[in-house]
Amino acid sequence: MAQLELYLFGPPRLVRTSLTLNLGLRKALALVIYLAVTKQPHSRDALATLLWPEDSQGVARSNLRRILYRINETLEDEVLATAGNVLTLNPELDLWVDTEIFQQQRQACPPADTVPVLLDPLSLQQLEAAAALYTDDFLAGFTLPDSPAFDDWQFFQRDFLRQMLAGTLEQLATSYRMDGKFDLAIERARRWLSLDPFNEVAHRELMQLYAHANQLGAALRQYQECTRLLAEEFGAAPEEATTDLFEAIRTRRFARVETAQARIREEDQRGPVPTAPRLLASAPALRHNLPPQSTPFIGREQEVSDLCHRLQEPSCRLLTLVGPGGSGKTRLAIHVAQQLLEQGGASFPDGIYFVPLAPLQQPAQVAPAIVTALGLTVAGDKLPGEEVLVYLRDKRLLLLLDNYEHLLPDTAPIEQLLDAGPDVKLLVTAREALNLAEEWFHVIAGLSFPAAGDEGREPVDHYDAVRLFEQCAHRAHADFALALEQDAVLRICRLVDGLPLALELAAAWLHTLSAEAVAAELARGFEILTARHRNLPERHRSMRAVLAQSWMLLDEQQRQVLARLSVFRGGFTLRAAETVAGASLLMMAALVEKALVRTTASGRYQMHELLRQFAAEQLAARPADEIAARTDHCRYYLQFLAASDSTLYSKQQQQALATVGQEIDNVRVAWDWALNNGELDLIEQAVDPLYRFFWTRCRNREGEAVFTQALTQLQQTATLQDHPRYEYALLRLRAQRALFYQFQGDYDACERDHLQSLALARKLDQQRSIGYLVTSLGVLAGWRGRYAQAQTLIAEGRAIFEQLNHRYGVAHVLQELATLAMEVGEFASGKQLAAESLAISQELERPDWTAWAHDAVGDGCFALGEYDGAEHHYQSAVTIFEQIGHERGLALSLGGLGLVAWAQDGERLAQAQTLVERSLALFRKIGYRLHIASRLGFLALILNARQEYATAQSLAQEGLTIAAELDTPGVILHNLCALAEAAYQQGDFSTSRRHLREALVMATTYGLWPALLTGFYHVACLMLQEQVQEQQASELLGLVAEHPAAWQACRSRARQLLAQLESTVVTDLSREPATLRILAAQLCAWL
Repeated sequence: MAQLELYLFGPPRLVRTSLTLNLGLRKALALVIYLAVTKQPHSRDALATLLWPEDSQGVARSNLRRILYRINETLEDEVLATAGNVLTLNPELDLWVDTEIFQQQRQACPPADTVPVLLDPLSLQQLEAAAALYTDDFLAGFTLPDSPAFDDWQFFQRDFLRQMLAGTLEQLATSYRMDGKFDLAIERARRWLSLDPFNEVAHRELMQLYAHANQLGAALRQYQECTRLLAEEFGAAPEEATTDLFEAIRTRRFARVETAQARIREEDQRGPVPTAPRLLASAPALRHNLPPQSTPFIGREQEVSDLCHRLQEPSCRLLTLVGPGGSGKTRLAIHVAQQLLEQGGASFPDGIYFVPLAPLQQPAQVAPAIVTALGLTVAGDKLPGEEVLVYLRDKRLLLLLDNYEHLLPDTAPIEQLLDAGPDVKLLVTAREALNLAEEWFHVIAGLSFPAAGDEGREPVDHYDAVRLFEQCAHRAHADFALALEQDAVLRICRLVDGLPLALELAAAWLHTLSAEAVAAELARGFEILTARHRNLPERHRSMRAVLAQSWMLLDEQQRQVLARLSVFRGGFTLRAAETVAGASLLMMAALVEKALVRTTASGRYQMHELLRQFAAEQLAARPADEIAARTDHCRYYLQFLAASDSTLYSKQQQQALATVGQEIDNVRVAWDWALNNGELDLIEQAVDPLYRFFWTRCRNREGEAVFTQALTQLQQTATLQDHPRYEYALLRLRAQRALFYQFQGDYDACERDHLQSLALARKLDQQRSIGYLVTSLGVLAGWRGRYAQAQTLIAEGRAIFEQLNHRYGVAHVLQELATLAMEVGEFASGKQLAAESLAISQELERPDWTAWAHDAVGDGCFALGEYDGAEHHYQSAVTIFEQIGHERGLALSLGGLGLVAWAQDGERLAQAQTLVERSLALFRKIGYRLHIASRLGFLALILNARQEYATAQSLAQEGLTIAAELDTPGVILHNLCALAEAAYQQGDFSTSRRHLREALVMATTYGLWPALLTGFYHVACLMLQEQVQEQQASELLGLVAEHPAAWQACRSRARQLLAQLESTVVTDLSREPATLRILAAQLCAWL
């Protein structure tokens, strides 16, 4: 059989004998790709679930059989091998895959994480060939929106290959630099940087290369570009190493490295130098006293690499690893030293020495400890300090000084060591910074673990915290299986914030408790984090002991501030710390230097969760101080939220949402304190902005739970019912909770809350609230097919808002009236109302309503056939919704773009499918059932147009089920028509008749004329398929083609059919609703 070529870098292609093969279905191609890349057998059930996760197993298996048939039919040869229920690619298939060749060429060369070397010609050739193969990212532009598992797999493959390319380009750039070929090195380094523009290592490499090539201006511009990118994206400055390099280049102090060409010239002059094997054989082993470690080091690969790099930089002579107790400072420092040894220790030919300081009582004992570590003998008339300083004068070595914190604030021993010799370097571990001018400062955080909700982004055992826990768990319980206790292990990792010692202490309990039980105990407090291992230092036998040591190192003012900071959740700003805890900038800096608080890239502060719990215990021991701190915290955050209300409705909405999102954990804590302490004034002010945040961010279940809890507490607390703002708070809470119910499809609960709120609003004469409530009741009535009631209610809302001159309310009402008008076929009127809403929303500079109005105008343009205008307005809405992170609005407008593409048929059907699939995926993600159902119906329309009738039928049936449960006639009708079309196109006329009969009855009952006319179109198609009533079919098509209440897309399709029939029928059917009802009844009788 001829060789089959599979190109996966960039848009995927299957090629045989220079011809591109088209499998027709994206999932057929996806299946071939998945089998080719994984090179493993897979069960049919697993593959069906991978590609059709939302379908039943039977439907998914049926879909799989269909694409297997398509693959075999298109490729002709037996490319698939089956064994029972298992599928794989035929092992005899002559298959060439570009990603596989890329990896083979890459892996045939020295690994990228070794010491930089000048590559041999063969390795250089292979790496260049590998880099040339990588023309674009893995499967660029290819996606399966309804298959999250495939998309996740694709994401990790793409990331893995990008990292491999980055390593390849880095090696090439380094090798060319060492060979003096700076132009080639610059070209490779530029491509390396393009993979990650924020990679400072790559920026520094380019700066050095430009400097080597005497392009000093380019080197300085590269630094400016790096500075700009970091400032714009993270609000951060470049690393110190980058700035130091910039200064060295700017001041012409940059030292050019020796190249291979220079060494060749030197060898010509001085004779051959020893070969590498001879040098290794003659070189003495590097001296050290690093303590052996009984277990493998886990994780922190990037940190280790960065620290090794720093210690080898000439300007770095003192590097302090700062972290809270139990963060793994000592273990990390020893591992970094070990890595330097394994790299040959070229920077430290006189050795690397570990000096434990924990047993020392005073700074004067540091020198004797170093003497012991170095194995020196001190003469009787010499002091240890003098002997050490003399010894170090001409040495190039690294001293690892472990646990210095208890010797502070005295830093004299450190300063003396730095003065002793210019080539002595110090790696120090401590719980706080030394605050010396020479100090390079590195804060150690917890090990990595997935945040809640991110578990599926990559395998859990790729996270360092999980790997460490699993390693320790096997020591405590040999049969421990991570897969069986994964959820509990992730919970433990989060509860201890990835702190290594806490993970080890928690895992040790697995010999008597399950991981679930350990997690439950941890949720109650950290007392379980205790061990009785005899070989553990006393200070590490419990987290309480570790935290107590840190607490004892603080002065009284620092303790008071840290205790009050424990009331925060999820981080805090300096202003909040000043208000709630009385913490100045200098105080916060001191706590950061002691690794009790850490700063984030955005400038916020965070406390380790276990430390926060410990500090909260200390605060609770001072009841008056605790009440004051929590009250200040409550008032600060609820006033902050109330102040955000206006910006959440303004052109600053995007930033306001992000700011509230950062503080939402603090807001929740403040909200609970206000409820428990009767602060109803604050609660009432906070209701609207809190609702706005939850609603815009599609966190509707959370919003419902918060507001339900608040309502329950208000109604069950007798003392609160006497508060003068009790009924006002009740009104706001219940009215907003109703909207969360509406979003989730619980329309009965929504209507109940709205009616109770309306009665209370009328009692309190809250006119604005009345306006919003009657409008919302009208919207709900419209969804449920009660259009006359909807018109009356929304008109009442409009009158109230116009009387109050409340422009926001007027814009809102106009959008809802536009939607109602278009539901009953008044497209021009609906478009005009939507345009008026758009003008007001733009005038008010409110992004979200501007986007909604664009979407509504797009609906009118689409129905009228103004497709350029529709596309413009839908795209405008998409842009705004993306900017403010509004997933519901984004999903709605993407669906609109998909319908525009469907209406134009032909080559745009594939685009239509992609857009609506993306819209559906977003609605599924946020759980908006109404539009899950509507998108299923739209997608079925598109698949019918693409002649994929079986899949269309399955989707429309799911949509019909959901819409029927919600009792929303408009969406029911979309799905019924799609089902009818799929049925008659497959020759199932009886099923099609049943669906159309139901559709005509429902459309006439509710007066949904666009849907009725769509039904007439499908009845005509059915007649033509059955080859009966051709004359009546032509009359129906003529009616649809000319009726203004039909979608233009439906009218165009009717005209196309008439043209195909070469019919000259001019229909005399009346367009009046009464005539349409009679015609519908006649057709129902025929059906």
